[in-house]
Amino acid sequence: MGTPTPAEPYRKLFAFGLLLGVAGVSLWPVSFAGWMRYPILIHGHLMIMGLFLSFVSGFLMTALPKMSGGGPAATWETNSALVILGVAAAAALLGAMGPAYLFAGLQFAFLGVFALRRFRARKGALPRGFIFIPAGLAWGGCAALIQAGAHLGITLPPPALNWATVGAQQGFLLNLIVGLGSQLIPFLTHVQNVNPMQQRPAPRGTAWSIAVALNASLIVEVYSPAGWNYLLRALLLVAVAIVFFGVLKPRQKKTFVGGGIRHSVWSLPLAFGLMAFFPAHHLALLHIVFIAGYTILTLMIATRVVLAHGGHSLELEKTSVLIAVSYGLFLAAAVARAFAFLNPAAFVWIGAAGAWYWGVGRRRL
Repeated sequence: MGTPTPAEPYRKLFAFGLLLGVAGVSLWPVSFAGWMRYPILIHGHLMIMGLFLSFVSGFLMTALPKMSGGGPAATWETNSALVILGVAAAAALLGAMGPAYLFAGLQFAFLGVFALRRFRARKGALPRGFIFIPAGLAWGGCAALIQAGAHLGITLPPPALNWATVGAQQGFLLNLIVGLGSQLIPFLTHVQNVNPMQQRPAPRGTAWSIAVALNASLIVEVYSPAGWNYLLRALLLVAVAIVFFGVLKPRQKKTFVGGGIRHSVWSLPLAFGLMAFFPAHHLALLHIVFIAGYTILTLMIATRVVLAHGGHSLELEKTSVLIAVSYGLFLAAAVARAFAFLNPAAFVWIGAAGAWYWGVGRRRL
């Protein structure tokens, strides 16, 4: 555990991301109360380009300097990311979706430059899973810029809009989860004791084969969103979970964080597999991916970042019942949303976020 560093990016960016997530989910009750129109575009932006992009930014800007041996994020870099994300969110809330997506695209570019500046002087092999970082940022950045162009009145061919949808909903986060998860998840679930920063890089061929298979399935979906493709992605994620995440290995130490991560990892292939057989319920199952998969995994990893980089005891991962309450409520919110109970799902989601903040983020962010 290190000494608390107020300037570390995760502090501001995690807190801001959680706030944007609560704002995005709160739009559903506001809509049902008749105070605004059905807010699907704003909701989607605040969740993907707000909540998730803020947490990804906080994680990468905190971890990449340590992975690369480069200098830590400067205060101006952290504040710049916060301003870019804030302008994007404010534009979305005002209904200006073109500028909102344009600034989100700028944040992806900012992260790419941030990473290049840290890794260009690195000697030796890259960390395990690094190849997935530029892939995930590229999917997210392209998705944001295509959406910006569409909302600003630029005529785009249908495949371009499909690229944006697949990139935002899956390409962006799945690449980061598979790549960084292969390094982080076995350690955070206590199936291995080797610190991720001290691991030897995985064989290059293995990482590339997984990256090619995953991204090929995403490209196929752009042009042919058939059920068999979702089934193949589900099988690929099962293989990744078993071989690289070690989800079938016994845990040497059981913690609430480890339990939350395992639940989230299994929810991904489950949801994609069901998409193959129940295509009419694609949107409902996609929210299983977003809430039970992406959200829980994001906050469980964020828990370790907050504790380890803030100099707090890691025993909280085992003793804080609020962590278990948090991911349990997120699972309940995912099920409620899947069955179209939008209002209850929103309140349960907000309760889950509040439990995580009270148990982990309060006084630590």
